[in-house]
Amino acid sequence: MNETNNKFGLSKKANVAMAAITGITVVSNTEFRNACISVAAIVLVALYQLTIQGRLDSK
Repeated sequence: MNETNNKFGLSKKANVAMAAITGITVVSNTEFRNACISVAAIVLVALYQLTIQGRLDSK
C-alpha cells in the first residue's frame, strides 16, 4: 500500500515523530520526557537521511 500524505504534507513516519514531540510537551515525567526526546531525535535524523537519499519521496 502506498504511503499517502495528509493535509500537512507529512508522511505517516513524520506523524509518529510529531506525536513523540507532542508527547514531550504534554508529559511532565522527566525520565519519560527525556526518552521521548531521544526517540524523536533518532526518528527525525532517520527521516532526514531518508529524504536526502530520495527514498521517502515517491517522485
